[in-house]
Amino acid sequence: MTKKGKIILAVVIVLAIIVGLLIYFVSRDLSVERELKEEIKNYHNSLVENKEIDKENIVTTGDYAIVEKALKEYLSDCNTHYNDLNNVVNDQQINNNLTVQNIEADGPNFTTTKQYFIDISDRLSNAEEVYLNDFEDKTIMSYIEDETVSDYYKDFYYDLATNEDVMISEKNDFDSSIDKLNNILNKQEEMIDFLITNQLNWRIMNGALVFFDNNLATTYNTYTEELNKLTEG
Repeated sequence: MTKKGKIILAVVIVLAIIVGLLIYFVSRDLSVERELKEEIKNYHNSLVENKEIDKENIVTTGDYAIVEKALKEYLSDCNTHYNDLNNVVNDQQINNNLTVQNIEADGPNFTTTKQYFIDISDRLSNAEEVYLNDFEDKTIMSYIEDETVSDYYKDFYYDLATNEDVMISEKNDFDSSIDKLNNILNKQEEMIDFLITNQLNWRIMNGALVFFDNNLATTYNTYTEELNKLTEG
């Protein structure tokens, strides 16, 4: 083989080695990314199902471990805020505001019930603000922005954190639940205000709310039907 041929052969061999290494590292990274995606999916499902998990258990290494740790911390905080908001939405007192027992105990001025509407509105507003803040880009990136990883890994983190299969469906469900709760609370307060305004025209008799005026009774029954539709909707 001539000297020129040997040089060409050497160059070909070097290029083949470089291409082989590139294929190896790309294939390895893709494998790790698939593993990480599956791990995050399972981690999120465990959070939703309230299973005992350890966010410090990191299954990847290197820069991917930094991404994994940031994602788990972010998802854990999101889940905490989700549960906080869920506790407000499912507050048991909501179902008791217009029971005969509460009307009898707190009427005719309903001081406690009126204060409850103020308190739960504040709680709902605060919990909603914290929860919705989790979906802001600034909040999402705060979990990894100070880490010494390249933009590739930060972008990969962002893509996983904003994956609609993981987070957005929950947000949409809660947007609907919050709207429904606000409508229910507004209708309940409207009914309480109606009882306060007309406090001389009703009484609790034999365990039932009785109006002394048929028109008032009809109006209150209409309110009740509207509330029932909101509750069932």
